[in-house]
Order: sequence, then C-alpha cells, then structure tokens
Amino acid sequence: MRKLARALCAAAALLVVLPGPVLAAPAQPHGDEAHEGHHVPRFEDVNWFHGLLGEREGVEPNLLWRAPGTPAPVGAMVLNTVILVWLLVRFGGPAIRAGLTSRKQRVEGGIRSAAAMKSEAEDQLAHYEGKLERIDQEIERVRTEMREQAEAERKRILAEAKVRREQMERDARILLAHELKAAREVLFHEVVEGAMRSAEEAVRARLSREDQERLAEEFVGGLEASLDAAGLEVRS
Repeated sequence: MRKLARALCAAAALLVVLPGPVLAAPAQPHGDEAHEGHHVPRFEDVNWFHGLLGEREGVEPNLLWRAPGTPAPVGAMVLNTVILVWLLVRFGGPAIRAGLTSRKQRVEGGIRSAAAMKSEAEDQLAHYEGKLERIDQEIERVRTEMREQAEAERKRILAEAKVRREQMERDARILLAHELKAAREVLFHEVVEGAMRSAEEAVRARLSREDQERLAEEFVGGLEASLDAAGLEVRS
C-alpha cells in the first residue's frame, strides 16, 4: 500500500508540470484580444475524465468519448501511470531488489576483499622492510645454521662409518676364528692319519713274518677263549 501511495503521489506531482497538450485548447483571440497577451490556462480548462476511450464527432463530452481535438484526459494518464508503476513494483520489484541486493553484496564483498588484500599487502611490506633492515643479521644467521648443519652431518657420517667399521671388524674376527678352527681340525685329522700310517708302516717294518703270524695266532686264541667263556661255539 505504501508503494501504491507513493506511486499516486508521483502521478499527482506530474499534474503540476503537465504540458500544454493535456489542457483544453483555448478559443483563439479576435481583434484587439490578440494583442493583449497570451491566454493563461485555467483549472477549468484541464480535461480530467472526458473521453477515456477516444474521440468521436457529434457527441457530448462524457467519460468514454470526447470531441475531436480535445486533449487526452488527465485521469487516463494518471490511471496509466498508476497501473504502470504497480506492474513495475509487482513484477519487477523482486527482481530489481534481488539485483540490487546481489550488486550490493558483490560491492561489499569486493570492498572487504580489497581491504583484506590491502591489509595483507601492508603486513607483507612491513615484514620485508623489517627483513631488509635486518639483512646482515639474517645472512649471518643463515651462515651459522649452514655451518651447524654441515658439522652435524659430518659427525653423523663419521659415527655411522665408525659403527660400520666396528661391525666389519667383528664379522672379520668371527669369520677368521671359524676359518682357523676349521683349519686346525683339518690339520689335526691329517696329522693323526699321517702318524697312524707312519706307525703302521714302522710296526710292519720291524716285525718279521713269524712275529706277525704269532700275533695273529694269539689274537685268534684270545678271541676263541672269549667266545668259549661266553658259551659260544666257534666254527672253523
């Protein structure tokens, strides 16, 4: 209702500045009246409601028809204006409001984004200006950090190399011990076998055939005696 009232007020304001065509055509002055000045329109000269549908000859001016040459009625113009304003408000108002709201939100968002970017840029500028003021200290700090990191890396590499060397030494000692043990065992067996062969050859070389036969007979006799004691019979 308030929008409609504002539209009516706007239409009424138009009446104040109505141009000449909406006023009834005044009678042409004759004789000396033409030299007395222009005709000033009066309130009664305004066509308010006659001829809403159009012009027609031979009819008395009424609400529907007006005489030819009579200006269009002000009421029709006001009614058309009110209808036009109502249509704009009724059907175009939501879209216009939505568009204006969206535009406002975009503008506000752009302003906030620009303010944030400006603040961030100012912070970055202050940060880099501070760094430029402390550039010598920063360079010395970086050099110190690099030296410390290099020293720590060198110590780590040396420690790892020492651990690997000690592990390799332990593995080598264990392997050498196993190899020595195996070599000793092989050497011991070879020495024992050689000694046994040497002893056997020496015994054979020193005993005569008679001694060998005697020893064999004694061995066989001892074996038979053992079997007899055990209750076993020896078959020849």
